[in-house]
Amino acid sequence: MLAALAPLLAAFLSGCGENLSETVKVRGKVTYQAAPVATRTITFHPAEQTAGRLYRPAVDVLEVDGTYELQSFRRGDGAMPGEYAVAIESVEGGPTDEFPLRPRGWLIPEIFSKTAA
Repeated sequence: MLAALAPLLAAFLSGCGENLSETVKVRGKVTYQAAPVATRTITFHPAEQTAGRLYRPAVDVLEVDGTYELQSFRRGDGAMPGEYAVAIESVEGGPTDEFPLRPRGWLIPEIFSKTAA
C-alpha cells in the first residue's frame, strides 16, 4: 500500500532545522497496486506542532505518472525537516456548480486521504 512513500519518508524525516524556512527537496512517486496514482494531491502535514515553530504543510499535485515535487513556500522548494503524516487524495467527479450533489469517486481507498489525529 503506497510502498513508494516508505523510503522517501525514512530518507528525510530525521533532523530538525534551526531556520524556520529551511527546506529539503522532496520528490517521489505514488503508486497503488503497482499503478501510478495520477489524480489530485499529496500533502505532508507536520506530525507535531511545537511552540515557536512554524507549522507548514508541504503539497503538490500528482503528475500523470504519479510523481510529485513538494513545495512549502514556493514551487519545488521541498519540505521543512521533521516528521510528517502523509495524505493522498485521488478522486474523480465531485460537486460542481451545475451538479452540486454529484458524488466523488475515490480512485484509491479514501483512508489514504486521512492523517492520524
